Amino acid sequence: MKKFTKIMLIIAVSLLGAGLIFCGVSTAMGASVWRMAKNGELRYGNWHIGPVGLYYSSADGDDEEDDDMDDFDEDDDDSDDDDSDDDDSDDDDSDDDDMITDISDMEFSTEVPAGGADSSFDVSSIRNIKLDIDAAEITVKEPDDSTKIRAVLKHGKEKYYSCRLDGDTLKIKYDAKKHYYKRSPQIILYLPKGSSFDELNFDIGAADMSWKDFDSTCNRLIVDVGAGNFEAERFQVYGKMDVSVGVGNVEITDSVVYGDVALDCGVGNFSMEGSVEGNLKADCGMGSMTLDLNGEEKEYNYKLSCGLGSIDVDGETYSNISGDKEVKNEGAEKNMELDCGMGSIEVDFE
Repeated sequence: MKKFTKIMLIIAVSLLGAGLIFCGVSTAMGASVWRMAKNGELRYGNWHIGPVGLYYSSADGDDEEDDDMDDFDEDDDDSDDDDSDDDDSDDDDSDDDDMITDISDMEFSTEVPAGGADSSFDVSSIRNIKLDIDAAEITVKEPDDSTKIRAVLKHGKEKYYSCRLDGDTLKIKYDAKKHYYKRSPQIILYLPKGSSFDELNFDIGAADMSWKDFDSTCNRLIVDVGAGNFEAERFQVYGKMDVSVGVGNVEITDSVVYGDVALDCGVGNFSMEGSVEGNLKADCGMGSMTLDLNGEEKEYNYKLSCGLGSIDVDGETYSNISGDKEVKNEGAEKNMELDCGMGSIEVDFE
């Protein structure tokens, strides 16, 4: 761990503590957190608490907020008409109740209603898939027609959505700027079981993506998760796998990577169960990283760097390492480089 990185992490924690103290002082002096939320002032990064609940926003400015609020109001036109005779006090109570409900009910719906955009392509015409999803629930299912790949949008706004074929790459994008949990858009990707691709590139900011039970293969896998969640099973990657997670969560199980693996975890969580036949490089800031790998510890040579966090390799714990620590195993043909700041990295072998 570089000295500069250690210093920056310590400064970050110190500033976080100072921020919490100032928040406490402000509240004691009469600041109203609810009023701040109601005025759209309470936020952490792209996460906001506003008058309509908890939402994710990648845009600033009153114009875009008003545009999204119009969309929100359009969805509720019927209910607004029914309640038009309520007095102001009832409206305030309703806002309070909606706020509490939106924050407590942070679950994506599992029911997929009919309607929305629907695109279909020949399987033979697609070699790559690129997803750029700001916030949505993404589900992968098996189609009725094994010769087609379909992409369906439900519960979303078509003006934020695009699905097109660029050469042999299927590009799907949803850029809604704001995402409300009780109105989460849903994207269903229908893929024939056992599909094979050159490259799969998933950029999912605050989305929730599940890719399971498909025995899919690809030559290159790229996953970039911001504040969302990505779960995958039975992947086979013949080339390189790159995974980056910010404050979200990534879980990969029963998978095999025949090439190199590069992992970057900020303050989120990453876990993987399976095999890595190439080299592995992992960088963990303040998050948690767990690797359950097939094989033996002696198959790798190690380069370890750790600040205030901890690294555990097959039961051996390392912490507060000054400089880099190298561990050589005779006959080892693979390399593992682990760099941990204030979080934790755990590597176990089966």
